Amino acid sequence: LKEQTRRMDRLYDQVDFIVTDSPVMLNTIYNKQLTPEYESLVNELQGEYINYSFFMERDVSNFEEEGRIHNLTESIEKDNEIKDMLQKNEILFLYCSERYKFFVI
Repeated sequence: LKEQTRRMDRLYDQVDFIVTDSPVMLNTIYNKQLTPEYESLVNELQGEYINYSFFMERDVSNFEEEGRIHNLTESIEKDNEIKDMLQKNEILFLYCSERYKFFVI
């Protein structure tokens, strides 16, 4: 959490957008010893940034396990945890299916 906020704070007010696959709120998903106090801190930090959240549908037909800590089944479980967390915290997000293509220029 500290490293991610440091990275974002370094860029904040320097760029128009910061695009990350590790937003602050993911710390509540990957923290193995999540306490109510830590979850509250993460929620507070989330509120310090202007956020636009996108949930990218996973292309299960093209899953590469090499270099990952989760297999496909575990990754799908994480996907569901993330969607539950977004809904629990009333975080609005755009759901993007595989038919949408994004390019970063």
